[in-house]
Amino acid sequence: ESAFKPKGSTAVEDWSTSLDRQLELFRWLQSAEGCIAGGATNSWQGHYAEPPSDITTFYGMYYDWQPVYHDPPSNNWTGMQGWGMERVCSLYYLSGNEKAGKVCQEWAKWVKQNTRVNGGEVVHATNLEWSGNPDEWNASNFDKSGLNASLHGTVSSEGTDLGSIASIIKGLMWVSLKDGDTEGLQLVLDVMDAIENYKDDLGYAVEEAREDYIKFNEEVYIPSGWSGKNAQGAQLKSGIKFIDIRPKYKEDPDWAQVEDFLNGGSAPRFTYHRFWGQTEIMVANGLISIYDVPSQAGGSSGGNGGNGGSTKPKPSGKCSAAITAQGYKCCSANCVVEYTDADGDWGVENGQWCGCGGAGPACPASITNQGYPCCSSCGTVYYTDNDGLWGVENNDWCGMPTDC
Repeated sequence: ESAFKPKGSTAVEDWSTSLDRQLELFRWLQSAEGCIAGGATNSWQGHYAEPPSDITTFYGMYYDWQPVYHDPPSNNWTGMQGWGMERVCSLYYLSGNEKAGKVCQEWAKWVKQNTRVNGGEVVHATNLEWSGNPDEWNASNFDKSGLNASLHGTVSSEGTDLGSIASIIKGLMWVSLKDGDTEGLQLVLDVMDAIENYKDDLGYAVEEAREDYIKFNEEVYIPSGWSGKNAQGAQLKSGIKFIDIRPKYKEDPDWAQVEDFLNGGSAPRFTYHRFWGQTEIMVANGLISIYDVPSQAGGSSGGNGGNGGSTKPKPSGKCSAAITAQGYKCCSANCVVEYTDADGDWGVENGQWCGCGGAGPACPASITNQGYPCCSSCGTVYYTDNDGLWGVENNDWCGMPTDC
């Protein structure tokens, strides 16, 4: 949208550089298995300590396999996989960015290898263990075969974490739609169908054994000589335990389970309906409907709506004026004709109808004479000068078609 175009003289270049750098970071952190490792820091151990000599760097920042919290290690939980990669893969779907595509395609292999549905039950990787370091980063190695051969994310536990797998599945959906990967799309449908088996009166949930609740008995650090009272009326002093500073937990009707565990019994079991998890499931189901994933998983390649190859590819660009006059855009290059009427040939992209034209995209010669291509379709105008309107595709400038 032109309204989002920043006004600074270097802003477009800055945003483009920032996007490239973020995609490089994901690629730098991509393990040999395809899952994404921790992160990078410019302050080792939080106080600018000197890191070990074997720690590799990304533009001067050090690799950190547990960059957020350490108890448990932050990147062990596979929920961290979905939240970041769903955004990268939606970028790939919407823009065709080749760097995003590379990261998503390698990641999708890992998802498919570690997610299965058996008898209506979803089983997937829930935790990872990390070993090794990524290669010292060089942007020229983005597409390098065998990148990060010594960086490994090993599945340490499997189970069912509904919010996490729904988020991961959204990422898989985007890359599978873009690449016409019917195997990936079928897994998306299988997982989301199976999640319906975990539905109850409140939403979607799985009973959990909470081994981590042993920490109710752990000491909370308070310096010697300091004391006071908190909002729950607890007397705070050195040596106090977590449960002692939150006494109202003992009023919960299920506290007996936790207390028994703290006294040597079995881990308490609870069923939580977390809002973020419900949202991930609902959004995933909504996207499946909007993009008609069932028809696109039906065996046809390229996401052409499951017509079994009956549709015909057609180069696009300057599509029928009768179509654009109705407010529809021209499809991108090599679109698939889904429907033909008196107005012309129609395709579908990003869940919307578009004109599937027969001519190459027409943009000002003053742009193409400089060696820049025409944009494949109408889109965001990032810059305007005497030569015409400029867009960006695959991280390079292109001329906006004259009929946009």
